Amino acid sequence: MAKKTTSLYGKSQNNDRTRMNESMYRQMPDTLAIREIKISGKVTTTTLLNPKEVTRKEIGELYTERWLIEVDFSFIKTVLQMDILRCKTPDMVYKEIWVHLLAYNLIRTVMAQAAHRYNLPPRTPEFPRHVTAVKCI
Repeated sequence: MAKKTTSLYGKSQNNDRTRMNESMYRQMPDTLAIREIKISGKVTTTTLLNPKEVTRKEIGELYTERWLIEVDFSFIKTVLQMDILRCKTPDMVYKEIWVHLLAYNLIRTVMAQAAHRYNLPPRTPEFPRHVTAVKCI
């Protein structure tokens, strides 16, 4: 039996095992087939092997969508200062999260309306400036 040389999920930076207990790890196959795709000069990998089922273009679009979601989370945590939840009870933490998401969606709605008015793309890297402008109102 071939020795597993790579963990499916690997190890986190602080050397703790992530997402998988020992039993799950032992059940993993010795090898894993992956598909490498070069999109806009960057290589991404996937376990979706059949290019007829999922095209290179579709994977690129999914990657872009995922990237935008990560950027949105980053903005919510940093610009809207949700990196630390300040409430003490589960009910209030729940409300705090929803208030931040509401504020984010309101700001994005105003930005989309302004972009539409001036024939600009609704996603712009100037989000922090818009937040500052809204806070001043």
